[in-house]
Amino acid sequence: MIDVKYLYTMLSVTLLLILFVSASSFYGQSKEVRIKNAAALIKEASNQCYVLEGRYPENIDYLARHYGVVLEREKYIYQYRSYAPDIMPYIEVKYR
Repeated sequence: MIDVKYLYTMLSVTLLLILFVSASSFYGQSKEVRIKNAAALIKEASNQCYVLEGRYPENIDYLARHYGVVLEREKYIYQYRSYAPDIMPYIEVKYR
């Protein structure tokens, strides 16, 4: 016959393992969502600049100064490449 104490211990360990894996998966997905949201915010501000000023900004700092974009440089790496005033810039955000 199976010892009840052993059964409860194994059940507890299994539940803790499931909880840990679920939390890890959730945290990883939320990182990706935050990166996509940060990139979308920069693209939106860049498009707003184009509509209001008739050109895309030369750099990301212009968006921070004039359009209120908050850059969290300690968390993210921003790539912003402007090719011409009338061509949408390349925008990419990566987690540090």
